[in-house]
Amino acid sequence: MSAYVPNIEDIKKLRSASQAPMGDVKKALVASEGDFDAAYEWLRKKGIATATKKAGRVAAEGLVGLFVDSDKKRGAIVEMNSETDFVARNEQFQALLADITRTVHADSAFIGNYDTAALNVLSLNDRNVGDFIPELIGRVGENLVLQRATTVAVTRGVVAQYVHRVASASLNLGQAGALVGLEVSKELSEAERVELEAVGKKLAMHIVAAKPRFLNRESVPADRVAAERAFVLEQVAEQAKSKPANVVEKMVDGRMNKFFGEVTLIDQQHLVEEGSPKVSVVLDKAAAKLGTTISLTAFQRYEIGEEQL
Repeated sequence: MSAYVPNIEDIKKLRSASQAPMGDVKKALVASEGDFDAAYEWLRKKGIATATKKAGRVAAEGLVGLFVDSDKKRGAIVEMNSETDFVARNEQFQALLADITRTVHADSAFIGNYDTAALNVLSLNDRNVGDFIPELIGRVGENLVLQRATTVAVTRGVVAQYVHRVASASLNLGQAGALVGLEVSKELSEAERVELEAVGKKLAMHIVAAKPRFLNRESVPADRVAAERAFVLEQVAEQAKSKPANVVEKMVDGRMNKFFGEVTLIDQQHLVEEGSPKVSVVLDKAAAKLGTTISLTAFQRYEIGEEQL
């Protein structure tokens, strides 16, 4: 029997990530001798945890800024961290984050995730964005980090947004937020665009709540899929001994579908729509009503302090 005794911090971290009962968390940590990932897999094998960890918290405050242009064709989302919530509520901090978010949005030559170097050399008021951070550090007296930024764009559809736990409605800042791009196959009337934007906003709300990792099955890395399939085969190994191969294959496929339903946006149950239909079903229904196809092209979700997996 293992002599390892889990400490309270490890217990809190694993319980937060897995949402498992305290007793099971302790057993998992003892069984894995404190290895967090192994303990999480132990809980999964027991059916106590899901395929996607709850985002781990790190010691960080700050805000997320969002900006979408008036024609809803391009959006930007930026995270800037501070050491305390007090500074995150500071008007200078909020104003700088809003300015940086608009600057990222205006960088129309780029779509996607910025690396830190590219983000810091964007031009804001004829200076590099990165030059403003140390100046504000000097004024507020604590460390600040321009953490990450992403843009999402469409051609004929809409980019929708949602800000959660709003800190400034006028500047569109909050503690979490999401952008989602919905592309269509025809030009939309103004009324149709407004209707599609409403679909997109609900989906952005879902994204904040459900925390999808990937857009669709095709975007899940092959090694992640292979690892999950191997995990599922290990799970059903005992049952497989007494069942025909075709039955085992159906069992494996069923569990893989459950995995994709947890980690891919298009396969998730829509948490904001009544009855929680699949996201794909919601989009198909909206497409039929608008007389077009709707393609889910991109999304991004940020939350202050989350571990970037």
